[in-house]
Formats: sequence, structure tokens, C-alpha cells
Amino acid sequence: MRDTILVYDIGTTSVKTALYDFTGELLSSVQVPYKTRYFNNGWAQQDPEDYWKAAVEGTSQLLNSVGSTACQIHVISLCGHMNGALCIDENGKATYPQIIHCDTRAKSESAMIKEQFGQDMLYRRSGNRIDEYLSLPKILWIARNESESYRKTRHIINAKDYLRGKLTGIFGSTDFSDASLTGALDIHEKRWNIPLLQELGLEESHFGPILTSTEIEGTLSSESARILNLPSGIPVAAGGGDASCSTRGAMITDDHSGYACIGSSAWISLLQGAPVDDPHMRMQHFFDLDGEHVNVCGTVQSAGSALDWAKERFISDRSFEQIEEELQRREPRRPLIALPYFMGERTPHWNADARSALIGMSLTTDSLDLMGAYYESVAFALEEVMEIYEDLNLPVDTFTLLGGGAKSRYWSQMISDVLNRTITIHPFYQHATSYGASLAGAVAVGQYKSLDEAIMADRSNPSVITADAQRHERYQKNITLYKKAYRALEPLFSQLET
Repeated sequence: MRDTILVYDIGTTSVKTALYDFTGELLSSVQVPYKTRYFNNGWAQQDPEDYWKAAVEGTSQLLNSVGSTACQIHVISLCGHMNGALCIDENGKATYPQIIHCDTRAKSESAMIKEQFGQDMLYRRSGNRIDEYLSLPKILWIARNESESYRKTRHIINAKDYLRGKLTGIFGSTDFSDASLTGALDIHEKRWNIPLLQELGLEESHFGPILTSTEIEGTLSSESARILNLPSGIPVAAGGGDASCSTRGAMITDDHSGYACIGSSAWISLLQGAPVDDPHMRMQHFFDLDGEHVNVCGTVQSAGSALDWAKERFISDRSFEQIEEELQRREPRRPLIALPYFMGERTPHWNADARSALIGMSLTTDSLDLMGAYYESVAFALEEVMEIYEDLNLPVDTFTLLGGGAKSRYWSQMISDVLNRTITIHPFYQHATSYGASLAGAVAVGQYKSLDEAIMADRSNPSVITADAQRHERYQKNITLYKKAYRALEPLFSQLET
């Protein structure tokens, strides 16, 4: 019988349920999808009960795949998408659907907070610019527009906190990584910014205890154990936000190793000892799983979701693998520039009004040209983020690629060429986020003394992609056009709002 860690990874499209042993080996993983509702030109929300249903179904499938007697689960850990707002009552029932990370409905609330307190002060206190993507404006939107739901609210949490509450029966707490991307945390004092909440008229009691991700909050309740067909009493770690879990899942232990995670959205992150002074307030800061180190992160709002959109509209009769094979055989053609801003953009523009555009089409443009342009657009967006690290004098000596996008050798090579750097492909790129959560669980039950020690115990061998100098040179013209296209269209984006 193998000693294992059970992980629930709550994503934009599904819950991944995974089982790791204490050596870091992934024994099995299953994915149960659910719906995200996109509407009103920028709204995005989910039913949190779907997280629980997907976790129950995923656990059943997982146990069937490995055999219920083949392993002993010593700890459960969690990770989930960040920047959200989930209001629940005292019994853990949602009083309003979860508003997720990419939702931009709280534009007026964001503007009001900035006008009242000043963006500079808010950035210094929280490590993040106040923006409609953060939790705080979304919470204020609920208070102002859904007063009955807000009146019934006892706690405001994030996705993985809800699922942890379903497992343990303990609701209302979060961890430092999720707390630090709300906009309501004083990142220097490591506590809720109560004066800010009071000035905004928000209930400070809604913001509960903050845990370290490697902390055990409770154990699997007898009721949930019965539903999951697991023994009761299994320790449940606090877990962390998906970006923080990805950092440790990318095996980052120092301040000069970076990584990019390519999923529905994408981000690049470095681990630092403290927030970095960025006078232009382009980067986000959020706590590491250890609750001490800080991620310095730049986010691309639409990555895989941009490709999914393009494939569905332009070339739905072929798989991504077939599309990429055809693109690889195609000779370079006249530049076609796409902007991937389907849900606005974060780093470096921080413009929720930004929208996608295609520039350079002619009567000879075909569906493959359009797909290729969107692949390039995400790579160019990542290059814009990487330029900020250079501007802030933060060296990135090694660079790892992970997330579902790393499955594509074509796209990975393109990113390497655009960034002009050697890229390491994570050995289990599609599971690095849940792997990071498993490390938190292993530390939580004392298997390792620290996250660094847990990472150093891993002996997996990643693959490496080297940049092609000629292709890098060819991409430079397109990147220049890409940047000029955004600057030219920026004044028009706000006029598109109805």
C-alpha cells in the first residue's frame, strides 16, 4: 500500500482530482468539467456547488482507477483559481454565484476605490493595483448591486476555500496567497486592511482567518467521508491559489528562476523575498505557499481561451494537433496581427475595455493564417510581460513552461523563439499546479520540513527547447506591429462599450 496525497485542483473549466505519493510521483489524475457562464460582455461566474459535484465524481473515478485498497491517503490538499469573490452564508451555502478571476463587471467600483484612496497608496499597501480583476471591487459590486445576497453573507472566500469547507465543515478562512490577490490585504503587515474595508462600508467580519498554505485546518468530516467513500479524519491542508501552487510546482526555490503557466489565461512569475518596487504598477504581488516569500507576477488575460475561440470559429473540423502540423509546414507569409484581448488585458496594459482585433487580412487570408496569428498573439503578450522583468532588473536565468499549453511543441517552440531563450518543459506540465498543492500537503503533515526540501527530493527529468535565432529575428517585426496595434486601438476600446 502506497502513502499518498489527494489533491483537488479547481480550474476555470474543471476540477482535476489527482493522487501523488510522497516522492512526487503522479499516480493518477481525472478531470471532471463544469460550466462557466460568460455573459453581459465581461461577466464570468460559476456555481460553486459544481466544484463539490466534480470533486465527488473525480474522487470516485480516481479510486476506481487506482483501486481503493492500493493506497492510503495521508493528507488532502487543494488549489484553485484566484482573484474571485464567493459569498457564502454561515452554513457554507453560496448567497451569490462565484464571480471568477476574468470577470470585469466591477469597473465603476474599481474606479470609485481608486478615486477615493489613490492608486499609488493602494499599490503600496496591497502590492497590487486596484482593478476590476481583483476581488475587492467585485465584493463591493455585490454589496451595491445584490444587497439581499450581501445581507445573507457571512464569509467571502475563494474557490478552493469553499471546497475545503465542504470537506471539513469549517468555512470562512483563506490562505495568504488568495488573500493577497483580493486587494484588501496589507501585504506588509500580513493582515486585512480594516480601515480600507470600513471606509468602503464592507463588513470586516466577512474576511476571516488567514492560514499558511502548509497548515492543517481540519480533517475530513464523517459526512463528506461517506459521500467520497474515504475514511473520515484525513487531515486537510489549507492549500493555495493556483498561481502560487504553480510556482512551487514549477520547482522554483530561488529568486532568479522564472516560469510561465499557459492555461485559459497565462502568467509569468518569479519568487522574491519581498514585493518589488514597480513605479508603473504593472506587476502583481501575492504570497508564496510558505506565507513568507512573494510572487512577482505578470498576467495575460486570454491565452488558451483565445485559441479555443479561434479554433471554434475558424477551423473546428480539425484538432489542434492537425492545425499545428499544417502551420509547421507552411512557409512564412505576410504578417497578420491578432490582439488576444477577449476579456480585457492585465499586464502591462491593465485595460478591461481592451478587445481582440485582427489586422492585415486580405482576400487570400485563410483559417490557418488566423489560427497562426492567435498563437503568435499570446507569445507576444508573454514577451511584453518578460520585458517588465528586464526593466525592473530582475534577472531570469532559467525559464520553465507548464500548463496545458506546454503540451504543444509547436507553441512551446514559438514561445522560445519569441522570448529568445532556452525553455525547460515541465516533466508533468499539465499537473504542475496540483503538484505544487501536493507539496504543501506533504509539508503540512511533516513529510518534509520545507517546500524547498520537498522540491529538492524530486528527481524527474524535464525536456529542453532551444530558441532559433532566425525565427526570433523574424518575429521582431511582428512584435513591433503588435505593440503599435494596441496603442493605435486603445483610444477606441472604451468607445465600444454600450
